[in-house]
Amino acid sequence: MNTLWIIIWRLQPPTVGHTTLIDTALRDNDLVLVLLWGNGEVDDKNPLSFEQRDELLQLQYVNQDLLIDYLLDKNSDEAWVDSISGKINTFGLYDQVTFYAGDLENDSAILALQKYESNLFIDNVCYHEIARSNVTTMYDWAQTPISATLVRKAVWEWKFEDIKRAIPKNIRKEIKALFS
Repeated sequence: MNTLWIIIWRLQPPTVGHTTLIDTALRDNDLVLVLLWGNGEVDDKNPLSFEQRDELLQLQYVNQDLLIDYLLDKNSDEAWVDSISGKINTFGLYDQVTFYAGDLENDSAILALQKYESNLFIDNVCYHEIARSNVTTMYDWAQTPISATLVRKAVWEWKFEDIKRAIPKNIRKEIKALFS
């Protein structure tokens, strides 16, 4: 079966939780597409540009078949799903497309995709949940689910050494430099 695994993330910044899922997807699927989602602006919640996030993933996944593209916010969920459909079509025809989410019931991206799934023009669309609570690290003396929010907070509070296990080893130096 010709399958495409799609991961839609802000990756602000990439964490071990993100790379764990990408590693699994690369192992289990024909093609993995990471759509870096955002509005193109840099702010406190989104401190890294599309280009910086792309470069970090390229460093992490040298010589691997990982496709990376940008996905801009749209003025409606339907327009946003239509733009995803266009991205899928540029990469070929697939028997199955699977979207990842950390929480199928509450993830706004998944909810929009499910609502406008017919706009994707794909017969076999699947949704796969890998709960964030499955990937944890020690932070502030507690076992804590890894999230980009946690990493940003730790780096901005100069607690990089406390959180470095949550950041992929291949890109720790680059992430620390970007947040310094």
